[in-house]
Amino acid sequence: MAKEIHPVIGFIFSIIMVSVIYNSVVGLNYAFISRFTKPYSKHYYIMIAVIAVMTFLMTFISFSKLVATVFPLMGIVGLILFFPVIYKGIKNFNLKKKNKTGNSNWNFLFILRQVH
Repeated sequence: MAKEIHPVIGFIFSIIMVSVIYNSVVGLNYAFISRFTKPYSKHYYIMIAVIAVMTFLMTFISFSKLVATVFPLMGIVGLILFFPVIYKGIKNFNLKKKNKTGNSNWNFLFILRQVH
């Protein structure tokens, strides 16, 4: 679309977009790798190489296929994680209600209840 304005603007815009994508991938890969290894250790560099190759290989998958595969999978994982989170929240709520001590993530409910 930027190329329709002027070819130079299209070229500049494409460089900016590739830079933004590269920046996002590097940042996300660093965050992912640093969770599993100690930064700048031997395992860290090995994992960087493995993840870089995997990331590069994933660029050959069409975006629509990737979204069609990953989106439903993340929905299922989110649905599976939903129930333990709700259970833990209700359990903590009931414990705090019984004890009425300590700091709770659910304090805003008590505040709202007192206001009304």
